[in-house]
Amino acid sequence: MECRRLLWANKDAEKEKQLEVQRLQGIIYIADLENKLDNQTDEHARSTVALDLELEALRQLEEKMRLEIVQIKETTDRYKKELTVAMERESSLEQSRHNWKLTGSDDVRTLKERCTPSRSKGLPALRSKEMSLWR
Repeated sequence: MECRRLLWANKDAEKEKQLEVQRLQGIIYIADLENKLDNQTDEHARSTVALDLELEALRQLEEKMRLEIVQIKETTDRYKKELTVAMERESSLEQSRHNWKLTGSDDVRTLKERCTPSRSKGLPALRSKEMSLWR
């Protein structure tokens, strides 16, 4: 009987050791899972920070580009106004030139004929400076 008791005690001790090994393996497994979870959480946090920084950089770039677009539009509008004014001025000058050709050239010729020194008509001679204006 003593032998049986020792065998049972040995079997009980072996079973307790197996249970303790299983308990310790469970603790190790849980610790390993917690470690992996911590690593994933850290990686996710680093990734989130990197994405936030990239997003902020892109927002700043977008704002800079929007300001540049506004400046380009203002410059374009200014150039359009300047071009419009120049075209109006050119049109006005063309109209004046056209009008001068129609009416002005006859008046100038008539005026020039009246002011040209003519000895036969007895008109006084104009000074050379005044004559140079009509040439």
